[in-house]
Amino acid sequence: MLLHQTLRTAGKPGRQVKVEEEDERSSYGEMIACDNNECKIEWFHFGCVGLKDQPKGKWYCPDCATVKKSRKGR
Repeated sequence: MLLHQTLRTAGKPGRQVKVEEEDERSSYGEMIACDNNECKIEWFHFGCVGLKDQPKGKWYCPDCATVKKSRKGR
């Protein structure tokens, strides 16, 4: 049950971090958006992608980072 959700700008201009606060049984904390506009998932919990702090610069989820690296090698 989602009680409160906010979007706030963090880091670079245009970067948003989603903060979810749930009832006292669980809390997921901060979320980050993948900078790939075509990302299938888009939003990720910091802990689910191994982040503790807001990254500097662009951030790509593991799936999009893999695709980006494979395209770079072509």
